[in-house]
Amino acid sequence: MIYKIVSYLKFLIKGKTKYSLHSPFVHEFIERALDDKEIYYSFLAMNFLRIKLKNNQTVLSVEDKGAGFRKKIKHNRSVKQIAKTAISSKYKAQVLFKIINLYQPNTILELGTSLGLTTCYLSNANIRGSVITIEGSKSIYESALQTFKTMGLSKINAINGEFIEVLKTQLCNEKFDFVFFDGNHTEEATLTYYNYCKTRANENSIFVFDDIYWSKSMTIAWKRIIQDKAISLSIDLFSFGIVFFLKDRAKQNIKIIHSINLH
Repeated sequence: MIYKIVSYLKFLIKGKTKYSLHSPFVHEFIERALDDKEIYYSFLAMNFLRIKLKNNQTVLSVEDKGAGFRKKIKHNRSVKQIAKTAISSKYKAQVLFKIINLYQPNTILELGTSLGLTTCYLSNANIRGSVITIEGSKSIYESALQTFKTMGLSKINAINGEFIEVLKTQLCNEKFDFVFFDGNHTEEATLTYYNYCKTRANENSIFVFDDIYWSKSMTIAWKRIIQDKAISLSIDLFSFGIVFFLKDRAKQNIKIIHSINLH
């Protein structure tokens, strides 16, 4: 917590508001993805689902191999507990929806399904696109399948397995237009996933990294990623970071001060 507080104070010193930015591309992003106040019809269903998950007392036997764990550790957690700590906030999920709605990526990959709520936002944002989501825990994966069934989202391709193993086997021929990295928040894992997914990207691909100030390790990973020559534009929103692979564009790394920072 102290690390995040200190990091945010530093972020505020270096960050910029939309009024001091001059890039038309970035301005459009802010206006249509961050500042857009439109309430989409699917948000109502997502809000209902969020409430339902946060009140679900079902207990799952969860295999955890996330940040800080080298071995799989099984422990019991209720869906209610998972929903309170492991799903994106309503505001953040809606921003992800609006980013996809704005750029209309065809193939969307999510690393870290959790209970499937954010996946539903990703899927509803572009009904003509396809969503692939990977979850490491079998019990959470099965719970997410029920979520998709409840929401009538039959086009989501949900896979249970280790991220990099699934990427290199079942998804070895896939190209990704949008990737949401939301699992195993360590430097090593994040860089491994990024370096692989980068080989499956194109100049219009968008990668979103959740919780880039979750720990020093994650922040180091983020800084290394945005230094990559393949990245032409990075947008640091503190709560998550976004990178673009656009060609013929001078490299920019931008920190944007916005209400989304604290979500």
